[in-house]
Amino acid sequence: MEDLEWQIDYEKKLHNTMVLMLEQKISSLLAEINKLEATLEEETAKRSDFDVQERKLQTRINNLNTELADEKIENEKLKFQIRELTEGVVTLVEHEKVQAQLNLAQSEIKYKSGRMQD
Repeated sequence: MEDLEWQIDYEKKLHNTMVLMLEQKISSLLAEINKLEATLEEETAKRSDFDVQERKLQTRINNLNTELADEKIENEKLKFQIRELTEGVVTLVEHEKVQAQLNLAQSEIKYKSGRMQD
């Protein structure tokens, strides 16, 4: 009978020890779960911040692309204006040459007219 009581006491102590060990393990696992959940929340917040930054950068890229396209159009307009002005300058130079030739011809006519009258 004493052996049986001793065995029952031993089994109770063993049971209590095992329960305590399981409780500690469960507690440790719950702490790990809480830690992982906190890490997950932090990473989710970082990802959210990253997504916001990515959207801002994409918007900026789109705006810069639009500006670039506008600048290209403006550049083409300016090139066209430069061509027009260049053509105008060439025409003006040609006009001045023709005017000089005309003046020379008029001077010759006056000179010849003056010689004829003498």
